[in-house]
Amino acid sequence: METKKKRTINIILKISIIVAAIIGIISQQLHGLLIYTGHVPFMYFTTQSNILVAVCMGILLYYDLTEKEVPRWVLIFQHITVTAVTLTFLVFAIFLDPFIPDLSVGYFYSVQNLTLHNIVPILAISQYLYDDNRDIPKYAKYLGLSSGFIYVIFVYIVHLCGATFGATEFPYFFLDYKEFGWLTINEGKIGIIYWWIVIILLLLGISALLYYLKKKSAERKNIPVAIFNSLIILSIIFIIINIII
Repeated sequence: METKKKRTINIILKISIIVAAIIGIISQQLHGLLIYTGHVPFMYFTTQSNILVAVCMGILLYYDLTEKEVPRWVLIFQHITVTAVTLTFLVFAIFLDPFIPDLSVGYFYSVQNLTLHNIVPILAISQYLYDDNRDIPKYAKYLGLSSGFIYVIFVYIVHLCGATFGATEFPYFFLDYKEFGWLTINEGKIGIIYWWIVIILLLLGISALLYYLKKKSAERKNIPVAIFNSLIILSIIFIIINIII
C-alpha cells in the first residue's frame, strides 16, 4: 500500500508527464505548421510514443483518483509505452542528434526537443520505477518490442500509399531502404536490416532492463529512490554527450 507522500509524488509525476507531453506536442505542431503540412509531426515515432505515454498516465490517474486497483492490462500498456518513449530518448541521443547535420544547436534547446526527447522520457522512466504497481507478467518484456514493430509497419504502409513524411519519404534514415539498401555494407552506407537488428536489440534491452529494475525494486524498499537518482544522473550525462558531440 502506498503511503500518502508516495501517492502524492506519483500523481505529481503523472500530471507532469501529461503536461510536458502536451506542451511538447503543441510546440512541435506550431513548428510543423511553419515547415511541413500540419499533420506530419504526428506521423513520427517521437510524437506517437509521447501521446501514448501521456494517455497511459491519464488512465493511471483515473485509478489513482478513484482508488481502484489498476488492471494488469494497464500495467502492461504502461510497460510498452515507457519502453517506447525510452527508445525515443536513446535513439535521438545516440543515432540522430550527433549524426544529422541539419539539427541545429537551436533545436537542441527548443521546447519540443527538451520535452518530447528528454523530459517526458526521463519522467516516465522515473514514475514507472517509483510506482508500487509491480503485477507485470514476464512476457511483458517481449511485448515491449510491439511499439517498434507496429511503427515500422505503419511507416511502410504510408510509403506504399505514396504519402511522405514532410520533406522526406521516410521519417528516419534507418528506415530508408532506397538510400541505404537492405543489406548494403559499402561506401560508408549500412543497410537498414542491420539497423533494424540494432534497434530491436536496443528495444528488447530497454524492455528487459525496465522489467528487471521494476522487479528488483519490489525486493528492497530503498531501491526506487536509488534508481530515481541514477536516472537523473544518466540523463544529465546523455545531455552533456549531446552537447559535446
